[in-house]
Amino acid sequence: MHFSFEKRKLSVVLSPQDPLPEVDLWLVLDLLRATSTMVTFFFLGGKRLYPVETLEEARNLRERLGNRTLLLGERNCLPPEGFDLGNSPRELCRELCESRSTAVMTTTNGTGAVLRARASGKPVLAASVCNASEVVKACEKYRHAGILCAGRYGKTALDDTLGAGYLVDTFLRTFGETALDDGARIALWSWQRQAPEMEKAVRRTDHATLLEKQGFGEDISFCCTPDRFREVPLLCGREEYPYFTL
Repeated sequence: MHFSFEKRKLSVVLSPQDPLPEVDLWLVLDLLRATSTMVTFFFLGGKRLYPVETLEEARNLRERLGNRTLLLGERNCLPPEGFDLGNSPRELCRELCESRSTAVMTTTNGTGAVLRARASGKPVLAASVCNASEVVKACEKYRHAGILCAGRYGKTALDDTLGAGYLVDTFLRTFGETALDDGARIALWSWQRQAPEMEKAVRRTDHATLLEKQGFGEDISFCCTPDRFREVPLLCGREEYPYFTL
């Protein structure tokens, strides 16, 4: 059967510990805040971003790449010792990203989810509400797309579920009839119950409450604003350390 007659499929994995289905492409989402920060980095002129899982890997890779490499990330919402910046998209600026256009990044949840998706051998895109329309359009040539939510500490997180629901909604508005799995239906229904109040709904989640207490309340507004950017970072490289680029 010719591809054009096959119904599209969309799967959503709500917890990073759940088994990954066989898909043709992964969209990895960490709404608050890793993938939102990644997209912002490229919008502001960044050229290459290496996601790594551990602090040790991040520091060692930065040493190998040189001190002009930005070291980004967080543990418990805050930048680890010796890092240039944390995981706030609002900390980035064009002058910094253009002059230091290579970055290494590690976060509590998001970068690990990226690497898990990469282990499937399928293409991986950095997805957010901030680039929702463009990252969904990038799925056009793939019959079966998957959204992997980074979650929190290996468990399902409502903020990512809502963000995934927004992506599912965008997917349906873009491509029309699509076969959804249960994860995609749960995410979509969660979002539809809150629409169009993305920020208001996300602010009630555990993760957002923690960010507010740490002084990052404005990041929530930033990450919940749809289609701020057109950039869609793609994970490249088969070497030990893959990297995002445009």
